[in-house]
Amino acid sequence: MTKELNRMGKLDFKRKYAEVAQTTQIEAEQVLENFKQTLQELLVEVGDVLDLQQFIRFEKVLTAPRKGRNPQTGEEISIASQEKIKAKAKF
Repeated sequence: MTKELNRMGKLDFKRKYAEVAQTTQIEAEQVLENFKQTLQELLVEVGDVLDLQQFIRFEKVLTAPRKGRNPQTGEEISIASQEKIKAKAKF
């Protein structure tokens, strides 16, 4: 885990969750996958915003199309707009 950026990878999070929940990493992975699947289904059902009151708010946002570069050739490429999920914790 990179402490100076406060970033954590999925594997780091899975390990920490397994430790806190006193379970295996395999079970932790299944819980996280179930949570992700549930989120995806709920966002389809309810629309662009899912607010789990006093916990976390998820919002679908559309990124703007932009220019990028192929790292191998340096050639300029167009990157299409994408749907992303923005989350904001509310503790």
